[in-house]
Amino acid sequence: NDSIKDISYNWESIGITWVLLIDKDLMKDAMHTEPNLRSYIISYFQECYADQSALHYSLMTMRAKERYQWFMDYYEDFPSEIPQKFVASFLNMLPQTLSEVRSKLQNS
Repeated sequence: NDSIKDISYNWESIGITWVLLIDKDLMKDAMHTEPNLRSYIISYFQECYADQSALHYSLMTMRAKERYQWFMDYYEDFPSEIPQKFVASFLNMLPQTLSEVRSKLQNS
């Protein structure tokens, strides 16, 4: 199917993020006239979606402590000024759970 449909996709970010805004009609025209660009964009978004799906699945199957440890390893230089409620939300846990996990890890 060669039609380009309007869709929306939500990106979740917990750190510095750049968003590139491109005119929809300009992008549609470019994708119709440049098949390589169309293939690249489709491939790129499929890869991003697969990565995000894998991450969400992993986070859903890990215990709270494992999720937090993964987060701390993955985001070594994470800015401390980000409120912990956002970190908890990203890790799919209540802020109280995150606080308990952090407390247990600090005491061990």
